[in-house]
Amino acid sequence: MTSQDRTATANTAPPRSSACVPSLNAVSIALRKTWKKKWLTLLPPDLVVHLTHEWPFWARPDQLAPQHEDWFTWLVLGGRGAGKTRTGAEWVRGLAETGAASRIALVGETYQDVREVMIDGESGLMAIPRAKWRPSYEASRRRLVWPNGATAQCFSAEDPEGLRGYQFDAAWSDELCKWRYADTAWSNLQLGLRLGDRPRQVVTTTPRPTVLIKRLMGCQGHESDPRVHLGEQGEPRRDVPQ
Repeated sequence: MTSQDRTATANTAPPRSSACVPSLNAVSIALRKTWKKKWLTLLPPDLVVHLTHEWPFWARPDQLAPQHEDWFTWLVLGGRGAGKTRTGAEWVRGLAETGAASRIALVGETYQDVREVMIDGESGLMAIPRAKWRPSYEASRRRLVWPNGATAQCFSAEDPEGLRGYQFDAAWSDELCKWRYADTAWSNLQLGLRLGDRPRQVVTTTPRPTVLIKRLMGCQGHESDPRVHLGEQGEPRRDVPQ
């Protein structure tokens, strides 16, 4: 297994102390199947607005990054409506807002997919933050800039050479199964993930049996990597606020 194939799953890192994540998510789980929506109507309006942006309150456990530290890639597999995009966007949002990562790569099938799905989509990076934390998009430089200076650079898997020369401390790759030049784009991305003490990445994709995905999963003759965390998404979500 080469260094380019390092991979490990993790749960989303929202902008708060990690100690708060399990407890807030536990409250959500306890309420979801009973009377969460009714409970919310009993709260003060300002608290309801606050909870709207508290991802651990709405997320399923599989949509939150694992609490263990020994992972490099979070491989999130799921079908349409399973919450893959929201999972990836919330993970990036948490890293950017807390300063846990400041140089982030966003890689999609095409530049249009990055813009339309990962950034401007219903569950994209422009839709989910509080207004004061909403990043600005610099079209000429194909990047997002957060108020605290964190940046996310956009890349297309159709132009794998475009990844050369960049360095990152985090990355989000979407629909890896559809990348035209998957091996080259993936290899160049791994070479750029070298900033900070613990660079990491999340991959959100439909579970098609491509060679690269099977390699990351360690199946069909491929050696498994313990640093890859496989996070299969559950049923489509209907209770998450937009």
